[in-house]
Amino acid sequence: MAQPTPASTPAAPTPLGTPAPGAGGAQTGDFRLSPEPVGGTVELMLGEPLKVNAAHFSRRDPSAVRLYVIWGDGVVDHIGCGPCRLEHVYVAAGIYHLAAVVTDGQAEGASAFTRVGKTFEVEVLPRPPSPRPGPSPAL
Repeated sequence: MAQPTPASTPAAPTPLGTPAPGAGGAQTGDFRLSPEPVGGTVELMLGEPLKVNAAHFSRRDPSAVRLYVIWGDGVVDHIGCGPCRLEHVYVAAGIYHLAAVVTDGQAEGASAFTRVGKTFEVEVLPRPPSPRPGPSPAL
């Protein structure tokens, strides 16, 4: 299956926000990205990993908390919040729309269900060409 190109990658869905917390002990916190976003945009070089961490979200039962990341290039990952950290390497330069969502493990619609999400723009820059070796200096 061919990898989508940045131009054909649709924007990440945005059913995000912070619904009113339910009775089950809501999550609090924010997402940490590495490299860090500047003005809402993350810049990284092609081949450099992007890390999304949601480990500092808290809840009474952290083992039920899940992190979902829609990377914007056709890849979606999720993990339980033991480490609660995902990493991704983009295969093409371009601009991507990343969505990170944390849920508390409750069924959607349950009184305790909580979802916290945030979107980011990711700009993947092409690597500069490697310098070509020049002629050796005459001795």
